[in-house]
Amino acid sequence: MSETDSIVTRSSNFSNDRRKRKRSATSPEIVKPIDRTNKSHTSYFFCKDTDDNEIAYCILCEQKLASNRKPYPYSRKGGSTSNLAVHLRDKHGVTKNNYLEYLDVNNEPKENEAQVTNYRCSETWQQELLRLLITFIIKFVQPLYILQNNAFCDFVHGCEPRFQIPCEKTAKNLIHEAYIWSKDQLLNLLGSTITYIHLTTDLWTARSKHGFIRVTATWLASDFTFYEVLLTCNHLEYPHTGEAISDELYRIIDQWRLKNTISTISTDNGSNMVKAVSILSKSLPGIKRHPCAAHTLQLSVKEGLKYCKDIHWRIKNLQKFFRLPKQAQRLREAQFDIDNQNVSIIEESQIQTSPLDVLSDTKTRWNSILIAWKRVLELHNAIRHVSTKLLSEKNRILNKEGEKLESLCLTHDEKMQVKFKIIF
Repeated sequence: MSETDSIVTRSSNFSNDRRKRKRSATSPEIVKPIDRTNKSHTSYFFCKDTDDNEIAYCILCEQKLASNRKPYPYSRKGGSTSNLAVHLRDKHGVTKNNYLEYLDVNNEPKENEAQVTNYRCSETWQQELLRLLITFIIKFVQPLYILQNNAFCDFVHGCEPRFQIPCEKTAKNLIHEAYIWSKDQLLNLLGSTITYIHLTTDLWTARSKHGFIRVTATWLASDFTFYEVLLTCNHLEYPHTGEAISDELYRIIDQWRLKNTISTISTDNGSNMVKAVSILSKSLPGIKRHPCAAHTLQLSVKEGLKYCKDIHWRIKNLQKFFRLPKQAQRLREAQFDIDNQNVSIIEESQIQTSPLDVLSDTKTRWNSILIAWKRVLELHNAIRHVSTKLLSEKNRILNKEGEKLESLCLTHDEKMQVKFKIIF
């Protein structure tokens, strides 16, 4: 093919593409496109630019343009169609749920069917919905990427199709504005209602290995209204020494203008916390430290467990034994077997009851030891059932597991001793 023929062919292809975009939906020359199950509804209402596949034009808008005006180009970079879908929804009221109403038998857009309209909420209603959305995100501690979740967007538009869901940047700005407004309101409340105030602070390390300090305020107003608010929850860099904690507490107190109203501060019994309040009291005379009652009680429980180390060790090993999936399954089956033996006529609802698992106690979860010991007593008969069943098996491996479990089971006297300790 000569160079002249090549130029003529390209020119002819360009003209054909232009005619395809302009021809009527009723033209008999239209060829129905091959449908795909994952085809976006925007493909029916937009046509690609002949020179740039990343540019698309709205067919519905072209139908209403004067002959001397050019259509607005929409970007579809990387194959993204989100901005095309937003245009169809806002300007023409076309969504993926109703787009078939705007197509003819040849899957071409109907002329004059989709009217250009301002398909948006009123400004007042939009702002109210934004406020409710941001309140939902804050109160339920939702990640901001929920705004990009397709299922969440479908739900919101199902409730109010005209609502414009904000982007992540807009949501951050709104949350910051909400924080500034709330802080001003709280400062006014503190200034108008407090005479003396009590602070509670705690310091902990998150799973991300970042340290955080939290301060809450509690006070009683002159009309006997009780208030309890969270003042701050800040990241505190290492090291978590008494001096560093004291400096951070002083900064927080100064920020909330509480220097002359603090009477007491409650903390745990950690040496760094005790030292921090001691240093702080030199800068702010009159401040007294109150040890946390729950933490003090937890320390007492830990001291008391030293006098029953054997029982505590065996319960710990029982928890470890039944943490294995196969042993946990045997424990659940044992509970069903016991139910079947104790009840002569079993109703269907009783058979479907959920079995219990052995609970583990943790150092930082106060009261967890009491709850874990209660659960062991509750499952004592089921644990004995598993031990007896394993010992009766012919398989030597199962026998060894039964022997191990038998050595961990509480005797009758130990069981009564644990009951006594739980009650008193």
